[in-house]
Amino acid sequence: MTDTLFNAQSIAEFLRQNPNFLIEHADVFAEIRVPDPNGSGTLSLLERQVTTLRQQLKNNQAELQALGHIAYENQGINDTITDWCASLLAQKEEELLPAAIVTGLQDAFPDLEVELILWGLERLESYQVEDNKEVQDYIQSLSIPYTGKKVHQGITAWLSETPASIAVIPIYVNDNTVGALIFGSKDNSHFYEGMGTLFLETLGFLTSAAISRLAPSLMEEDYPDDETQDSEEPITEEDLKTSSEEKADDDYPELNPA
Repeated sequence: MTDTLFNAQSIAEFLRQNPNFLIEHADVFAEIRVPDPNGSGTLSLLERQVTTLRQQLKNNQAELQALGHIAYENQGINDTITDWCASLLAQKEEELLPAAIVTGLQDAFPDLEVELILWGLERLESYQVEDNKEVQDYIQSLSIPYTGKKVHQGITAWLSETPASIAVIPIYVNDNTVGALIFGSKDNSHFYEGMGTLFLETLGFLTSAAISRLAPSLMEEDYPDDETQDSEEPITEEDLKTSSEEKADDDYPELNPA
């Protein structure tokens, strides 16, 4: 007879491969006692399973409550952003747009510090612009919002204090980089490299749309010169009639009688 060494892994594997074992040996199932995770006593396997299910239910309820809280906060942010967009659309004085952008976002995210860096806008007179070429080049190098801790010092200089983490969202007018939206956080894990940036990109898109009013020259599209348009002879009613007759001849060619 060969001695067999049983260990926890082999016993667990045996029970997996023989699911009817505890049914066929119900007395063994009833007699097995395991330590109570919530006390110093012991529990039957059935009692332990009920305890486990109760704990899972408690965890699920806590997660559901947390999700409900997040949904409530997100709804509040959504309402604030909607009001923000409406205020930007209603802003008649274009030079006040940058301040309105920052104020609205600061109200939406009170735990963050919000700033707006701009340059190269012809209708921007009273707003402080960024004239540091290195800062401009850094922002122009961003194809998507940057989130993390390491940015050009000239960017953090716009904030009242050095943030533990930061988000830098490039602002465009007709594919021309004209600035960046800045969010600074005291929490070093709030903005981190590799995080999702879809919401930040949306804020950047909305900001870019508002800022475009300050740069009408960048929004102008290329159209044909007037001379080119004038050189084309206008189509007359006689031309349309002739064209219609020619098309009719092409569609229905004459048939020679037999």
